[in-house]
Amino acid sequence: MVTLDIVIVNWNSGELLNNCLNSIDKSNIIGFLINIVVVDNASSDDSLNGLTYKGKYILLKNNENIGFAKACNVGLMQSSSKYILFLNPDAEVRENTIQKAVNKMETNENISVLGVKYIDENGNVAPSCSRFPKLRYYFYDIIGLSKINPKLFYHATIMSDMDYSKSTFVDEVSGAFYFCRKSVLDRVGGFDERYFVYYEELDLSYRIKKSGGAIFYDADNEIYHKGGGVSDQVKAKRLLYNLRSRIEYSFKHFSNFKAIVLFILTMFFEPFTRLVYLIIGGRFTEINDLVRGYYYLFQYYIFRKNI
Repeated sequence: MVTLDIVIVNWNSGELLNNCLNSIDKSNIIGFLINIVVVDNASSDDSLNGLTYKGKYILLKNNENIGFAKACNVGLMQSSSKYILFLNPDAEVRENTIQKAVNKMETNENISVLGVKYIDENGNVAPSCSRFPKLRYYFYDIIGLSKINPKLFYHATIMSDMDYSKSTFVDEVSGAFYFCRKSVLDRVGGFDERYFVYYEELDLSYRIKKSGGAIFYDADNEIYHKGGGVSDQVKAKRLLYNLRSRIEYSFKHFSNFKAIVLFILTMFFEPFTRLVYLIIGGRFTEINDLVRGYYYLFQYYIFRKNI
């Protein structure tokens, strides 16, 4: 019997976690078994006590917020199934999402990781695939060209220029629904825990492809994904973690020269371009989050103070 483990990392997800679990419970599942593992990163809200979900699941509670990548590995260590799905708590599967994903993997042994179409709260298709970044793409982001004309100047990672109505092989699929073969994760070693959050699935996808694996985006399958999710609660720290993970990724996968150039651009040039775009856009309330995010980043890299 084919088995699937679903790992959900929770941190102050509130009702989103409940909705996510209930959507799994409503799934049509034929010919395989699922196990649900919820890894809680020391949530301080009522997302666990407030659960009305009545199905079976394993709850693993961390004493502190250890980060998304490390929490995923905690769930991975519990898995002995053929497949494992990393699912964000701000996502909800459709009735046939999981069944179709298993069927696709069972009939296509060349696929290592599967991603699906994301539908946002407005009913629109949201970008859910990424390319492996290059220094010039980061430069487009930093000076804002990718915001002005994303089809001409590519975003460093997010493939906003992609046709999401067509299935295709890609560099990376988003970690909100990251469906993969357990054997592949055993081979490459799971998530790199130096990424607290962001870039962990990009790094994993890079290692999977480098080892000969293939990553597939299935346009004929979909989930609902709120987007932003609980990270909206901590926008300044979200900026810190995003930029810090970007820097960590570049020093791991770029040449030293390119990584240093990106570090300098990120630390000493980008804060001013971000500020200009916030002012032009009239988004004055976000300036405080920008200042605090870069304050945290300087504390981490210049004064070696972990936030």
